[in-house]
Amino acid sequence: MLQYIKSIKKIDAQSFTVDCLFNNEDFARRIPVGKLITQFQSTPQIKELMQPQVFSEVTLDSYGTLVWSNGIDFCPDVLYGLSEPIEVDRQ
Repeated sequence: MLQYIKSIKKIDAQSFTVDCLFNNEDFARRIPVGKLITQFQSTPQIKELMQPQVFSEVTLDSYGTLVWSNGIDFCPDVLYGLSEPIEVDRQ
């Protein structure tokens, strides 16, 4: 089954994580995007995401993946594979 993100619940630009709801689960998952940033930081656009202000501007596109205004996006299946389930406030 292909994964996609239904919604962003929280963005933490200090720890470079994003809490999201995926299409196949009713609970949130935390994505440690910082791992991808570190792995691919030789790419100038990805290195820009190391700036908390830039990182915090992440949005969700119509395909259900995280995107930034500089054109960077990551495959939702990869993000799901990195993520871990978390408890979130459902208010």
